[in-house]
Amino acid sequence: MMPLSWETPGGRHTARAIMVGGCAMFLLLLIRTAWLDDDAYITFRTVDNFLNGDGLRWNVANRVQAYTHPLWMFAVTGAAAVTGEMYYASILLSIAVSLAAVALVATRLTDSAPAAGFALSAFALSKGFVDYSTSGLENPLTHLLLAGFLVVEASLVSARMRLLLLSVLAALLMLNRLDAGLLVLPMFAVEVWRVGLRRAWRPVAVGLAPLVAWEIFSLVYYGFLVPNTAYSKLQHGVPRPEILYQGFLYLFDSIGNDPLTLLIIFGAVVAPLAGGRGWTTPAGIVLYLAYVVWVGGDFMSGRFLTAPFLLAVVCLARQGAPPFNVGWALALGVVWLTGLSAPRPTIASTSAYGSGVEPASLIAPTGITDERRYYYPQAGLLTARRGAPMPNHKWVQMGHDLRASGERIFSTDAAGFIGYAAGPGVHFIDRYGLGDALLARLPAEVPWRIGHFVRRVPEGYRETIELGPNAIGDQGVKAYYERLRLITEGPIWTRERWRTIWRMHTGQYEHYIASYGLVRMPLARLEYARSEGAAGAGTPDLVGMTLRGVEVSLGASRTARALDLSVSRNDRYRIALMANGVEVHVTRLNQPMSGDGTLLTHVVDLPHEVTFDAVLVQPSGGDARYFLGHLKVLP
Repeated sequence: MMPLSWETPGGRHTARAIMVGGCAMFLLLLIRTAWLDDDAYITFRTVDNFLNGDGLRWNVANRVQAYTHPLWMFAVTGAAAVTGEMYYASILLSIAVSLAAVALVATRLTDSAPAAGFALSAFALSKGFVDYSTSGLENPLTHLLLAGFLVVEASLVSARMRLLLLSVLAALLMLNRLDAGLLVLPMFAVEVWRVGLRRAWRPVAVGLAPLVAWEIFSLVYYGFLVPNTAYSKLQHGVPRPEILYQGFLYLFDSIGNDPLTLLIIFGAVVAPLAGGRGWTTPAGIVLYLAYVVWVGGDFMSGRFLTAPFLLAVVCLARQGAPPFNVGWALALGVVWLTGLSAPRPTIASTSAYGSGVEPASLIAPTGITDERRYYYPQAGLLTARRGAPMPNHKWVQMGHDLRASGERIFSTDAAGFIGYAAGPGVHFIDRYGLGDALLARLPAEVPWRIGHFVRRVPEGYRETIELGPNAIGDQGVKAYYERLRLITEGPIWTRERWRTIWRMHTGQYEHYIASYGLVRMPLARLEYARSEGAAGAGTPDLVGMTLRGVEVSLGASRTARALDLSVSRNDRYRIALMANGVEVHVTRLNQPMSGDGTLLTHVVDLPHEVTFDAVLVQPSGGDARYFLGHLKVLP
């Protein structure tokens, strides 16, 4: 039997038919599933302000980077500038870029008809990959840049030229999303090693220049090197064990809703262990997945898995031999059976996707949701009707109503559709902190949802924005905001601003907000005993904690043999003895993360020689609903 590879006439004709047919089917699939996400409109508001001459700002009053993806933002800006429209322009851009990425993989990164068929089938049947091939977010451009990186890595150009091109693509990839650089870090490091450090520095420096230039601009214009969204979603104060647990839940969610994606990723990771070719691509996948777990994943099911999925597809497509054989037949069978076994297979999607379902019911207890199903009925391409504005969502109408009302300030926790529709005349206080520099740096409230870390708006903050003078009630937050406002609103080139930027980056102002959200109370308020098993939320006189915890003042310094206290039983706590504001002894209550949230009493032994004047009870993990029932100091 003649092998169906690129090297034979039959193989070339068959492969061409597979590629053309596969890409055409993928295009049809993208049209059937195309949609835009509310989060995309956070970026679109910045694009709209930029095109209207108000700068790269989310609220025109201050310089805050509310978008994570500068390169994608500029691509959308170009599309909107040409068309004068946002919805259809961004969908068309996403489809074009996604189709280019898939075609590049099929034509340049597979060497046989079976490999191309495997790759095209995997792309079409991965729910995560299809969902985020549109959506208005940066995934399509990440996919295209990754495919380009792999093409250059496999090219036969000189080593230094290859390193230069890889450096450029790595820079663009990180400009599109900074953490995507982890995916190519092992491959890039190996290329540098092959060229040699002494010969590599020049092409690397030249290639990374776009990224360096952006970081310089970001520091000058915004005052920070990373987007405000990074502070909002990473600097939340949630205990690391809870975030790691949520990160693993994100992977398990994919197993249930999109089993093919993780199966392909797992196959690529274990391929080198089974004698497969290459280890750098799987290493990049593992590094990136570790990061995804570390940050807790995301609330959008599958979104953070599409980029490693593309690398995994290419990795597996390169493993097989060119002839179509039993191995390829088995691989294709597994792909199709697994893809079709998903609860909502991609190829079965219609214009009715998500209809008839209450959106709130789509949010799982883990906080993760099928985002396309949530928004498709109002923002899906096939739901558009002639003459009707898109997206046809109630939040868009709320934004139009705000614009018409003349209201200048509005507090919200859904900032995309409403923010874009309201226009630059409305200043939004975004309680998630995505577009608000102050709230992004304050601790999150509980309970929290991944990607949705609500902040408590400081008293007087709205009046400060509306009237100008700093009227924030908390004196520490007031002082912190004064420095932050100088960075985001003050003249760019003043010496005072640059001195403040340096001090902000070196943590010299963190003490101003270190205790924000901390509950303080005297010991007398908590000394009465609670019966074990008392209810949690809703029980009178229980002390609900923020992530900062509760600081109980004793009124005077003393020693003690133990603490008698009751806390919600399905949480873990850190207990610190304080003396003049300094921790002098720390112990932990590592309760099992299970139970009904009722109170459990503990007697915690203390060292007799330690003198303290306060006790800090602070959550370190659990169900994000923390309660202190009572606390007694046993002499």
